[in-house]
Amino acid sequence: MKGMIMQRGESTSVVLYNNGKIDEIPTPPNCEEGMVITISYNRKLITLFSILLFTAVLCTVLVLRSVYLDPFGYVQINYGNAAVELAYNRFRRVLAMRPLSQQAVEPIAALSLNNTKIDYAYEKIMLSYARSPLFSAQNTALVRIAQDNLAGAKELEQNLSLLSVPLMSAAQKEMPISFELYTHELYREVMTAAVQSPVIVPMMPHDSRQQMHQGQRQGMRNYWCW
Repeated sequence: MKGMIMQRGESTSVVLYNNGKIDEIPTPPNCEEGMVITISYNRKLITLFSILLFTAVLCTVLVLRSVYLDPFGYVQINYGNAAVELAYNRFRRVLAMRPLSQQAVEPIAALSLNNTKIDYAYEKIMLSYARSPLFSAQNTALVRIAQDNLAGAKELEQNLSLLSVPLMSAAQKEMPISFELYTHELYREVMTAAVQSPVIVPMMPHDSRQQMHQGQRQGMRNYWCW
């Protein structure tokens, strides 16, 4: 690109480019005001700058993904024959919710919990289960918390357990709740074992369960998993 020296300085000079733009450049040797010069950019420097910029952007994206988009832990809520899993990030906000059994689909179908706090999502799911006519009042809830930071998992357990009393009051049901803590590795083992369970028995009315128990006493074998 060509330009004309408009004002010469000791270290920098003002240049008017042929495209009409004005800029400052390091003063070329032996230049005078009014002199037309050719300005070329250091392509190696431009390439290096581009690489550094790309690396910075990539690192920023990876960090943001790790903090906001990658699962940091899981909360699995089991109630009766229903089970649902919540994946959450480092800020304990829900990334995804998925039912782990057919019985969990209907109670949570109307819930939209993405990007909500895990405490809020837990409360909404438990209330949906407790208020659903599919479940009896005698069901016990099992909550599994999977997180490699066990101190953080214990803190989350305490936060969720504090919700037990208001949940029981709001649902107008007795809801015994127990908690289990896992590392990610142990949680994966539990999930693998659950997938390999023999038979998943659908939810049945209370009278049907009594008939099933009578059948068990007569020698029938039945399997339950949730």
